[in-house]
Amino acid sequence: MQNEPFWRLCLNNGQDLAGMKARYSVRWLRENTHALLDPELFGLMRDESARAQMRVLLISTYLQDLHADPDAVLSALALVGILINLAA
Repeated sequence: MQNEPFWRLCLNNGQDLAGMKARYSVRWLRENTHALLDPELFGLMRDESARAQMRVLLISTYLQDLHADPDAVLSALALVGILINLAA
């Protein structure tokens, strides 16, 4: 997802991390960065109707073929729930 246009990764001091070529550990990223969502997307995530539409879209797009593995379905649904409910 690093190239998706709806968010960007920033250092905690506000500097944009995009374009920096260094490799960072997951631990370093957790401690020193945060993500900024596109304001329009954030607004949609705060709207109950829009969240419901996004939930349906995400499930139908990314979870259709997981029916053979119930554990994968549960994990994916939990992730979708977390993402959609962040702004609730």
